[in-house]
Amino acid sequence: MKAVIREKYGNQQVLKIGELPIPIPSDNQVLVKVHASTVNAYDDHLLKGEPFPVRAMNGLTAPKNHRLGCDMAGVVEAIGDKVTKFKKGDEVFTCLADGNGDDAYSEYVCVSEDLLVIKPRGVLFEEAATIP
Repeated sequence: MKAVIREKYGNQQVLKIGELPIPIPSDNQVLVKVHASTVNAYDDHLLKGEPFPVRAMNGLTAPKNHRLGCDMAGVVEAIGDKVTKFKKGDEVFTCLADGNGDDAYSEYVCVSEDLLVIKPRGVLFEEAATIP
């Protein structure tokens, strides 16, 4: 799958498109095909490593997590063995900024079922991604 990655702190010039394996959901996770994500101040802080406490939590000289993006909306592609709230084809949205990972700038992302919400009918993926 394609994903936006970075290996160092900086501005948008440090971003590149990388090729990563499609993640496999664990027992309580859902694999979501991302249809829309947002760019917000949280992502900008992680990208730049500013203010300094961001680096203290995410790597002093280089980011530990090379991926970005927290708010997203998409479609459930697969579910873990213990998932009960969702099924393949459900349209969902979430915020990944809780320590679950910042991977919304990817084609696919695994998310704990407890963090997902069903996207309301009539709401576009682009609109749902801005809700969190």
